[in-house]
Amino acid sequence: MTIAVAVLLATGSRPVPRLVAYTLGTGLTYYVGGLILTLGPAVLLRTLVHQHPGQGTYIAELVIGAGALVVAAWLGTRKPESLARHVPTDLPPSRSVLLGAGITVVDLPTALMYFGAIAIVVAADISTAERVVLLGVFNVAYVVPLIAITLLVALLGHRADPLLVRARVVVERYSHLLLAGLTAASGVYLIFIGVRGLR
Repeated sequence: MTIAVAVLLATGSRPVPRLVAYTLGTGLTYYVGGLILTLGPAVLLRTLVHQHPGQGTYIAELVIGAGALVVAAWLGTRKPESLARHVPTDLPPSRSVLLGAGITVVDLPTALMYFGAIAIVVAADISTAERVVLLGVFNVAYVVPLIAITLLVALLGHRADPLLVRARVVVERYSHLLLAGLTAASGVYLIFIGVRGLR
């Protein structure tokens, strides 16, 4: 979702400040959310990592997995042009920051890979400062595609327009299917490990 929106923002007028602001809003919100999870309920996360999960955990995985499949079905049946219709391409940087933050807040509960990375960071035998740094490295990697789009636009200017227009067409047509597929895959995986655990 974040990359799809970045492609849309890149095709408007004066895109570089808007893309920089969007990337900052996305990355910082993702990072802050990770810090809250890492430094807040760290004891709970360590417990989940080091102890064997019980029947309640497996049932929760089944429920969340089934919910993910429902969300995936909804995403897959959305109209492809809905994203472009709801994302103005001429936002000022101040609103682009808010857009990045808002999208990240919405996407964060479905970021299973991020939760896995947080669990690994929390379980590691390292200091709090090292956990903060590792989480920062992960978040930089997360926004690399957004940085790449920003650099492409900054370096090529209008010469990047044909590529961005083609990318925008692909995003408008297929991004909802990609998001639905990733959500469905996460749901299937959760159901699989839930069923395996209950056996």
